[in-house]
Amino acid sequence: MKNILNKIHKFNLELNEYECSIIVNNEIIDEFSDEYFYDNYKTLNYNEFKKYKCGVCWDYVMYESAYFKKYFSDINYETYFFLIASDGYYSTHTFLLFYLNNNVYWFESSWKPYCGIHKFDSQQDALDYIFKELKNFYNPKIDKDDESFYCSYNAKSKLLNNISCQEYIDYILEQNLIKIK
Repeated sequence: MKNILNKIHKFNLELNEYECSIIVNNEIIDEFSDEYFYDNYKTLNYNEFKKYKCGVCWDYVMYESAYFKKYFSDINYETYFFLIASDGYYSTHTFLLFYLNNNVYWFESSWKPYCGIHKFDSQQDALDYIFKELKNFYNPKIDKDDESFYCSYNAKSKLLNNISCQEYIDYILEQNLIKIK
């Protein structure tokens, strides 16, 4: 099993070199406003992500999920979507957890300050830590009226390929969202 963890680590290091960008008309856009993102973003399929070596966390996790299924088929994993709703504005992040040797590992490549593989004793420990860090990162002064949610979702779903920001959010909102207290 140590060999498989080394292979997963190598995959993580490769993805850590990819950029946070979006593709618009086959052009890599590195800097963009929230409005530009909302109006122009389309999720990337597996081959597009691999070709451009960039995306947003949604694209990373879709790729990671497909890669795990193909190359690490004996490893159980789950993909998660996190959302903070604040004054009509939404902050999101997606990530992958995998399970090996009675431990839980957070596989992170898109959120650059946290790139790497992080080990936890339990799924709840991992989720609690990640949510705390995400809340601090996205909104350190979360208002009592702000709400945070998460869900486990199928990042391999073909329904997620080449869709707009709104279509992606609509897909997620159909999942079983759990409020974070």
